[in-house]
Amino acid sequence: MTELLQSTRMMELHLQEHDLNDLIHSSLALATDRLQLNGIRLEEYYAEEKIMLTVDDEKIRIALLNILINAIEAMMPGKGVLTVNTYAEGKSAIIRIQDNGTGIPEENKSRLFDPFFTSKTKGTGLGLTSTQNIIINHKGHIQVESTIGEGTTFIITLPAN
Repeated sequence: MTELLQSTRMMELHLQEHDLNDLIHSSLALATDRLQLNGIRLEEYYAEEKIMLTVDDEKIRIALLNILINAIEAMMPGKGVLTVNTYAEGKSAIIRIQDNGTGIPEENKSRLFDPFFTSKTKGTGLGLTSTQNIIINHKGHIQVESTIGEGTTFIITLPAN
């Protein structure tokens, strides 16, 4: 309950300048054990130019980790491919996290960010709610593309410096 209450109000951000690729690397490092345990192949495509963001790095890592863990859990062990891309588009930094998992049914897409909505047996339904709130508090947005049987892509857009 505390996590829900904290995720729905404006959070206090400790903003500092960070390199986008460094944020992704440190988030992936937190998921390394899960990737290895599940035999997930990681494909990384990073922006060549340095993209700087003014963010609360701890909160952004939480948001990214929520998406990464969901992607890992959606894929078949030993057959999963997790693809992470970063690039700049105008004055925005783009992060694409793509899996080749089961995909999200059309009827669930509109409810993904709703508090307590989950399709997991042991899920709380707060991970993506919290993720969305973190992104919004950083003046960014998040969108989802998914096809059943092919996988899901989360696209995060944040203002770049």
